[in-house]
Amino acid sequence: MTTPSVRLEDDIWTRIRIAPETLPLGKIRMIPGSFFTILHTIEAGSEDAIAELTHTREGDSGISQYTVTYPSLQRTLSIYFNQNFPYDILSWSETYPDGSGKNAKVLTTNARRTHAIMTDYWNKQSLEDLNLRKELGLAK
Repeated sequence: MTTPSVRLEDDIWTRIRIAPETLPLGKIRMIPGSFFTILHTIEAGSEDAIAELTHTREGDSGISQYTVTYPSLQRTLSIYFNQNFPYDILSWSETYPDGSGKNAKVLTTNARRTHAIMTDYWNKQSLEDLNLRKELGLAK
């Protein structure tokens, strides 16, 4: 038995951080993100998708935008990241319909990174390290 080549939306985030040049482009088959499928009670399976990568300039740095559109789900995910290493993710947005019929609404979620710390996080597991959550703008 062979399994057809299918991309995972959950893999996009890692690809951006490690090797954005390997992001799939054009018409592809992709399994939507696990959070989306679970929250919307959709059976996980591959969907037709269109993936695009664009580059812009903001001030002195370049910003890339990776967008995946699922026509059958009427859903679009856009991830914005720095064009240069370490390719940190700056923000993302997701648009999708919620509800059905006349009551359906198009919802958009926007998220933006507000804080960052460069540290050896794997060594930060004690109660003494809780102050780092405040530095990241996170609640206790």
